[in-house]
Amino acid sequence: MKNCILTIFFLFTLTVSQAKEITANVVFENRTGKQLTAGKFYIKELGKTLDITSGADFTVTLPEKGKYSFAFKSDEFEAYTVYPARITENKNTITIRLMAKHTEDVMKIDILTPRINGLNNEQLETLMAQGQLNFIFHCIYKLNLDFTAFQVTYGIGYASKNCIIDPLTLKQTAEHNRRLEQYLNEKYGEGWKQDLPAYPLGIK
Repeated sequence: MKNCILTIFFLFTLTVSQAKEITANVVFENRTGKQLTAGKFYIKELGKTLDITSGADFTVTLPEKGKYSFAFKSDEFEAYTVYPARITENKNTITIRLMAKHTEDVMKIDILTPRINGLNNEQLETLMAQGQLNFIFHCIYKLNLDFTAFQVTYGIGYASKNCIIDPLTLKQTAEHNRRLEQYLNEKYGEGWKQDLPAYPLGIK
């Protein structure tokens, strides 16, 4: 009788343990015309790395539902990994968005404003004298900010752009605004931020 009870308990424990496992679906969203041939998929909490050799969707088994950190790296693409804050039976899709590398893609920021990240302060001041230095804002509606006084004092205006942006443009916009922040910090300290009519993306 005792052995029977122990057997039942063992089978119940095994069943519960197996039931805790979660299968997550990994889906590729390739926004380029290039095929994926090599990459690595990381699951931080498990210390697990998977070698990926194609853009085919695949699944991973997790010990239980909960919070996990996923990442994908490839020398061929810029990769952005999107997934739920908590992986559950109903929310278990991990999306890997593949974008062209910066060197292979037209830098979208170029059509918004001059590229400034590699410019020194003297070059920035040349653009400033031409009225070409602007903080970039992305908004669902057209902004109506009054940057007149700010531009007179600091030489920098603002440009309002569409809110529908991809991760690459988002990153470039933040880098652009931070370069202007660096320039103003070097010249005026942190006090200039108090005069901003609104805070651009990337500036704290």
